[in-house]
Amino acid sequence: MRHGLLRKHRREPAARHRGIAYRARLVVLLVSLGCTHWSGVPVGAVQPRRANFRLHLRDGSTVIVRDAVVRTDSIVGVRWGSTPGLQIAVARTEVERIEVAKMDELRTVGLIVSLAIVVRLGLSILAGLAD
Repeated sequence: MRHGLLRKHRREPAARHRGIAYRARLVVLLVSLGCTHWSGVPVGAVQPRRANFRLHLRDGSTVIVRDAVVRTDSIVGVRWGSTPGLQIAVARTEVERIEVAKMDELRTVGLIVSLAIVVRLGLSILAGLAD
């Protein structure tokens, strides 16, 4: 006599496709975050709004600051890559050059559309193999 709990659990095809679709959306999100480029901005022309900055300092070092806010005398934000987020302030007089992270919309849209086509083709192939 077989007990119902001993049967192997199989995922339904719809649940399997939902898992694939979730992973595909996650990949698209991560790729869209990667479609950024750095654009140089004069130190005196930086707008007082939150942004991600790459600061080239006078001593030759480079610091990436995320969620940075420009103040009259300093740039304050969270040092990129620090765990937990390390709050830093860099004097504007120490900054030689500033680059602002900007999203490249055209490349991002093109990459997302291309990935969507590849995922859709992959799902079609998997559906054809399952039949």
